[in-house]
Amino acid sequence: MKHILSYTILCLVISFVSCSNGEQSTPADDGLALAEAAFKQEQSKATASKYIGALQKKAVNEDLPLTERQALLNKGISLAKEYNILPLEAALLHSLVKQEGSATDIQNLLSLGTLLKASGKAAAANTLFHAFASKADGQAKADALAAMSSPIENIDTFINVLRKDMFVNTNKFGLNENNARAYVDACEAYAMGYPEKASSAQYLFNGAEVAKTLRSFNKSFALFDWILDKYPNHPKAPTSLFLKGFIMENEVKNIEGARELYNEFTSKYPNHELADDVQFLIDNLGKSDEEILKMIEEKRDQKQAQ
Repeated sequence: MKHILSYTILCLVISFVSCSNGEQSTPADDGLALAEAAFKQEQSKATASKYIGALQKKAVNEDLPLTERQALLNKGISLAKEYNILPLEAALLHSLVKQEGSATDIQNLLSLGTLLKASGKAAAANTLFHAFASKADGQAKADALAAMSSPIENIDTFINVLRKDMFVNTNKFGLNENNARAYVDACEAYAMGYPEKASSAQYLFNGAEVAKTLRSFNKSFALFDWILDKYPNHPKAPTSLFLKGFIMENEVKNIEGARELYNEFTSKYPNHELADDVQFLIDNLGKSDEEILKMIEEKRDQKQAQ
């Protein structure tokens, strides 16, 4: 009872300070404050996990300055290390490396690669080790090369071999699922290790398409968004936005979500070769295949009658 009362008082104090400063807190701020208060009240692995999760949630707010988001992630990483919560440490490191882009602290590549190797994601780990080794020298480079489960002479050749392996011992969908997931992981790791290369956008696109085939739609959306955010001028950016809408409509069955994405496409890329097709999809959202086919046939008959 005493702990509950203390926790309640602490929450009230936090709420009072926020109000007295004339600031309106967001749900993410409230969740972070509560999680931090609970962790300070009882420092355990469970409360640390919730606190780390709240830090990660706050860190994805793109309205915050990059340095502030990085600070939140680094705080979460330190806590995850302290309480030996490897999955959360890997998730936050992933977010940190992705946010830093070309300014990445290369030590984070080595740290994330080590965690991925421990979790059995050898393809992604080897890709990150290779990226680290290409940017480091001396003993650090030697350590990264030694950490690889197999040596890599050329990173593009390595990933292309992974792509070919997707079609060995395939399932009913025409893919070897484990090898396909390894390929997606490697494509993502390539973009983290070599964000300055234009080929990163192509690898992200390839990975997103394979993730779609695997029906990992959230992963597919995340990789398409990565292209749109980091490589908006790449030729694959418009197609990425179109495919997001197409998946939203046909796989997720979210018509309004698809409409929003299609409208974004026509607004951003009015002269793109897909613009007419996208407008056709907007005009016929929610209609059955039979209705669309009938409409096409009627238009064809009208043209022939003219």
